[in-house]
Amino acid sequence: MISFVDLQKKITKLYPKVLQAHVEQKSIFPLIVPFDKTFPKELSQWHDLIEPIIAHSREHHQFGYSIAYTQLHMRKHGVQTVIKEISFDNEAQLIGYLNKQEEYASFTSNVAKILQNYPVLKTWMSNNTSSILEYELDWDSLLAVVSYFVSNASPGIFIREIPVPVHTKFIEQHKAVLYELLNEVLPPAAIQQQYSGVSQFELRFGLKIIPARIRIRLLDATFARYYNNGMTDIEAPVDELANLEWPLQKVIVLENKKNFENAEVFLTLPNMESTAVIFGSGKAVSLLSKLKWLAPIPILYWGDIDAEGFEMLHQLRILFPQTASFCMDEETYQAFKEFEVKGSGAKERTLDLLTATEKKLYQQCCTKNMRLEQERIAHPFMLELLRKHINHFNA
Repeated sequence: MISFVDLQKKITKLYPKVLQAHVEQKSIFPLIVPFDKTFPKELSQWHDLIEPIIAHSREHHQFGYSIAYTQLHMRKHGVQTVIKEISFDNEAQLIGYLNKQEEYASFTSNVAKILQNYPVLKTWMSNNTSSILEYELDWDSLLAVVSYFVSNASPGIFIREIPVPVHTKFIEQHKAVLYELLNEVLPPAAIQQQYSGVSQFELRFGLKIIPARIRIRLLDATFARYYNNGMTDIEAPVDELANLEWPLQKVIVLENKKNFENAEVFLTLPNMESTAVIFGSGKAVSLLSKLKWLAPIPILYWGDIDAEGFEMLHQLRILFPQTASFCMDEETYQAFKEFEVKGSGAKERTLDLLTATEKKLYQQCCTKNMRLEQERIAHPFMLELLRKHINHFNA
């Protein structure tokens, strides 16, 4: 025998079916919730169970369910009239019972509006009725954005330049649902198929993105005066930096996963002849591929002693095989292992471009799930190892 609480849960689960049926213009009524034939040991328990069920039926309320009864023969209690099932004869009964008249009216209005503009979205709506409800106040704006892209495939402007009467953050805040809608509505030729996922929304639908930037500091003031009007600290779009023609002798790459967390190191490295340091925040390695002028220059790389740090070192060596690492060795780890913290749990990968000693430490990072962050390395210790590598380059 089902309780009234469990019955409520079953009835609530009927609502999405009604929404989907409305989109598909299907008739699904009457909707029936069957009851099992189990019976409590005591007759009084049975009466306690059915009393609230009967009290909420159409016999007592304008909106409610009909109850169908049946006869049940029981050894202990004899013949008893029990509930066989409850049913809703039409959507008005169910919607009214759930007290969702206003929400349902908004839903049906939005469905009609969407279908009128884009019949192709019918299947999407059937599979995403919850989204129609979630954005019930936004559909005029969402459809305006969709219409713009339909009329202006790959517009080549920034997202906030789109001439649609919505507030400036609307599209950014609704990328997830717009991503789905545009994939359904736009022809394949209007979509850059090589880009996928909401994180690549702009690239997929032909919008401009904020150019990726790299920060470089020249450690040689004389070099900076001659080649860069004295400026030593430069941050610029990577495409512009790709055109540099600096005759550098060495480049140091500092990589942080977080946003410039180790900026003090970047700003306090000592003067070094014809040397520059590149500062990244978890993405510089992937951007350096555009800096072709790095190809003949000795490169020193410093990242965290963890799985990701060695993976980025490997990635950098794919681009520039001459890259050496510093402060990513057993000596550094042993000196500061008391500051080791838990890593990301990354699984070991095949990194053929690591040296034997680097690979050993990388495997340890993976098996022990450990991380020794750059910020834990004492500044004088780092500078001493850096000088040793620089002297090796100069020898």
